[in-house]
Amino acid sequence: MKIKAFAIKRKSGKADPFLYKRKLGKDDVLVRITHCSIAGGDIQMVNDAWGDTKFPLVPGHEIIGVVEGAGSEVINSNNGERIGVGYQLEACFECPFCREGNELFCTEQKVIGVDRFGGLAEHIIVSFFSET
Repeated sequence: MKIKAFAIKRKSGKADPFLYKRKLGKDDVLVRITHCSIAGGDIQMVNDAWGDTKFPLVPGHEIIGVVEGAGSEVINSNNGERIGVGYQLEACFECPFCREGNELFCTEQKVIGVDRFGGLAEHIIVSFFSET
């Protein structure tokens, strides 16, 4: 799907309209963003303070939205459900860290600003771990 966003295209730049494509995977949910905070970490990413920002950058890692779609393997999530999204958008959900509920230590994780676009957008697609 095409996602409308605002992106920073260079270090310390300003946000300009931006369009990108992202597919909904079998373990993903599509979230229509209703609220997004730009926090200190986002400003540090805009300024490339840590040296790992990938431009163009769509900042915003504190996101609230509503589920509008789900991949074929997603259970326990319904359209219209309010959801919160943080800095980490993906994990493998299979490594020892993920199985222990510590997916923030997953070596396969994908995060806003380095691997994925953030919440200064109309939508975001994120992994959704469904416990059975």
